[in-house]
Amino acid sequence: MKNSWKEFQSEIDENLEDSKEKEMSLEDVKQSLLRELNDDEVSYGKELSDEVVEKNELSKELVNKFPEYRENAVKIAFERSPEEYVEFLEKNKEALSVNESKREEGCYYFNNGVFMKKEMDDEEYAEVLRHEISHYLDDKKGWYSEQPEYLKAVYDDTLSFDFNDSSTTEYRDEMLDELFDSDVCYNRHVSDILSAVSGNNPEIILRYNMEGVPYYRHQNSYFDEGHNRENEIYADVMACISENDAETIAFIKKYFPNIYEKTKESMKEGQV
Repeated sequence: MKNSWKEFQSEIDENLEDSKEKEMSLEDVKQSLLRELNDDEVSYGKELSDEVVEKNELSKELVNKFPEYRENAVKIAFERSPEEYVEFLEKNKEALSVNESKREEGCYYFNNGVFMKKEMDDEEYAEVLRHEISHYLDDKKGWYSEQPEYLKAVYDDTLSFDFNDSSTTEYRDEMLDELFDSDVCYNRHVSDILSAVSGNNPEIILRYNMEGVPYYRHQNSYFDEGHNRENEIYADVMACISENDAETIAFIKKYFPNIYEKTKESMKEGQV
């Protein structure tokens, strides 16, 4: 989340806590197995986006920006990132600082600083870190998410989520069916994208609850301030780009094509 005084939180129905713990445990096992398969390039490669050329290692200068005890979390966060993303991060690393959050709000980005909760395990830390680092990158590009071209991309893709327009119902239902037929539904960044573009529409929240899947979101009151909506969408999509899961990237490309292309475009030189 951008701004220290606001929380980056998930709002999950209390009745789903057991389901959340179960699903996160299954995801942890899945990711652990994938890392064990790292030596088998064929098996590991099947899980990566086709945009990956090779695994990328971060420079020592960048790694030293993170707490030493979080070395494994940093590895998890960026070991699958595409080369273009790693270069983007490396070129903009100078002002970055990563610190422990001392506030109840949780994790957030503020003034070149990423603040992370100490209590998180490495998997969750890595997942949230991608999001907060993306706010930093957005800032380094002059808040790219607030530029007219990006605002238009968000507007164009959001038209498909106008719940007052019956002509979009079939498209939304198709999107939700595809989402919950895959593991993409467990991606907190995708959930937050839907939160932003739909304005936390009750139909989407209900579908998450019915499927027993955690629904991560920001409050509408937060989205309504300034360009917070676009800031969060950018951070969510860039986090997915850095994670580089093939299914997730394919889903975003299909249902948020303009947002995806503009977010990816921000990594190019000269884009401000």
